[in-house]
Amino acid sequence: MTEPCDGVEPLHSAWLDDELDAAGRARVDDHLARCEACRAAVDGLRRARAAVRNLPRRRPSVPP
Repeated sequence: MTEPCDGVEPLHSAWLDDELDAAGRARVDDHLARCEACRAAVDGLRRARAAVRNLPRRRPSVPP
């Protein structure tokens, strides 16, 4: 049986950013291998990050 989603969900971003230690990464890897809902959530985060990275860069306007 896999760990409940609410125990792994807070780690999704850190997992994507490769910020987890080996044990944490293995924990999330194991959960994602068994949980379609969390795989979909991680995929959504991945797509959102890619969309933000692809936004045009703007310089802040400087008041006169």
